[in-house]
Amino acid sequence: MSRTAVIAGEGLLAPAVVGALDGPAVYALDGLNPLVQAAPFRLERLVPFLDKLVADGIEQVVFAGAIRRPRLEPDLFDPQTLQIVPRILMAMQTGDDAALREVLAVFEESGLRVLSVDQILPELVPQAGDSGG
Repeated sequence: MSRTAVIAGEGLLAPAVVGALDGPAVYALDGLNPLVQAAPFRLERLVPFLDKLVADGIEQVVFAGAIRRPRLEPDLFDPQTLQIVPRILMAMQTGDDAALREVLAVFEESGLRVLSVDQILPELVPQAGDSGG
């Protein structure tokens, strides 16, 4: 079985995903207050964080919960992460969805498989033909 990391956001989704997995590693952006215990990481040090995940045997990652756009501290960027900042900033100009897609691409380029929540908890996603009422 592949080792999984949960990138926890705020709200009830992260605890549900963590509870559905067998001993995941749990992380959250520094400054967020997820409803699960999570080790903090900073976007300014994203590449070293990804290297740590891979070194720790993490093979897949799932993002669960609401994430506010973090405030970035320019002085905290490491040289490797600084190299990917222009592409993330360009995506951010297009909108939050494009920025998230670019961050997911960076995770995948690091060798991590990005899972969707419905791959962990399919019962949370309505099936075709289900009514919402």
